[in-house]
Amino acid sequence: MKRAAILFLALAMFSSLTACTLSGADNAANAIVDIGSSTKFSEKEIKSAVDAAIEKFHHFEDCDLIRIWYDEEQSNSLIEGELNYGNGLVFGATKENAIILLSDFYAGPAAINGGFNPDHTYRNWKWILTRENPNSSCEVSSWGYG
Repeated sequence: MKRAAILFLALAMFSSLTACTLSGADNAANAIVDIGSSTKFSEKEIKSAVDAAIEKFHHFEDCDLIRIWYDEEQSNSLIEGELNYGNGLVFGATKENAIILLSDFYAGPAAINGGFNPDHTYRNWKWILTRENPNSSCEVSSWGYG
């Protein structure tokens, strides 16, 4: 009887650990974060944008964030593309109130439930964040390729 109780507890603990991994609770813990340098945003603003993107990433089932970074030149170029050829930016944001981060992440076997290719590494995945004005926080408005 005691052995069965110990086995039950061990299985319950393992199940809860697996559930955390699949739900993404700790899927960014080992990610490399590179905020780069900027003349447009303060270090605090970039870190806040990274935190917002990671918070969204926590909802990606069975995905592990490898790296997330800010490169001002790339970000500005991608923002121009969004404004000129893409879907635009939400909140009526301007170039000055938008930031695009890039990331690499691995999608595991169960990631197919979220629409990702299983066992695939996504590279240069965009996180588009906008804010209403320089005094407000950035919010993730879109993500993906394209």
